[in-house]
Amino acid sequence: MKKVKIKVIKPFAYAYEGIQIVNYAPGKHEVSARCAEVAISEGWAKPISNKASKKANKGKKQ
Repeated sequence: MKKVKIKVIKPFAYAYEGIQIVNYAPGKHEVSARCAEVAISEGWAKPISNKASKKANKGKKQ
């Protein structure tokens, strides 16, 4: 399953495969592509571009 990074701006719940409900609070999350598609289209989240996440991780020590 492909994972996508999003920034949740409005709390929401998503039911994976219609069975497992997961609640998302505001902040950064890594979710399935379908969950991201729904959350973004409903206005609950914004996409985080790969460039932005790479830039944020560049200054961090591992």
